[in-house]
Amino acid sequence: MSKGIIGVLTIGQSPRTDVMPSFEKILGEEIKLIERGALDRLKMEDMQLISPDLTEQTYISRLRNGEAVKIGKQRLLPLLQRELTELEMRVEVVMMLCTGDFPTLKATKPIIYPDQILTHTVQAISPTGVLGLIIPLEEQKETLIEKWATCNLTLITEVASPYEKVM
Repeated sequence: MSKGIIGVLTIGQSPRTDVMPSFEKILGEEIKLIERGALDRLKMEDMQLISPDLTEQTYISRLRNGEAVKIGKQRLLPLLQRELTELEMRVEVVMMLCTGDFPTLKATKPIIYPDQILTHTVQAISPTGVLGLIIPLEEQKETLIEKWATCNLTLITEVASPYEKVM
């Protein structure tokens, strides 16, 4: 039986040694994972080029050295597209390693977006009730509250970053 090949695309840098062992264990030896990161080609001294301005959506991700970095969405999108395009040449399907929304990405292969899976799963399991959100950054709070408010749930939010240091 041939191995299936899944691309894993992160908004930060690869390899993601913090999460990939879990995926490898769950998917088993029959699935090969190939990682790419939107920031893989950036040097540490260039990280300020992706910093968000006050008007754009902010993301946070992990660098390969374990540090965290804030990323402006408009600066991220072309970097993400470049890595996605190259990754698609080697894989059957791509899994986005971010719960952000990236509708402008152009793909020739299927992309698994955790954002869409989470939204639909929550709506299916609990069409009414209370939803607790743990939001990585304070500057993401308003956008995420707005997004989840459309689900007709009472929201309880807390800001807690999964990263210790932010550049």
